[in-house]
Amino acid sequence: MIKLPESMERIWTMRARGMREIEIAENLGISRQAVNKALKEAKAKLFEAFFDLAETFSWEIVRVNAEKGFMVARGRCGDKTTRIYAFYIPKNGIRGFFRR
Repeated sequence: MIKLPESMERIWTMRARGMREIEIAENLGISRQAVNKALKEAKAKLFEAFFDLAETFSWEIVRVNAEKGFMVARGRCGDKTTRIYAFYIPKNGIRGFFRR
């Protein structure tokens, strides 16, 4: 399963916690442009991972928010249709939870 590179994950996590790009850049000692590029790449990787996951299991995507790191989908679990919640968890990658 996907796991963002450590430096990209650090930047994505700081942004998810509400820090501005300039604050992240100052905190890490890098340029704001480097932060912006890392965030764009992280968002693209997470979008792709969520869509690949949905395609692999034939889930219908209800909502994806790569900036916050989650996807809500609908799919079959046994003989029932259920909601699936997938989250990007730092250091662990994507984890899915099924609603019963």
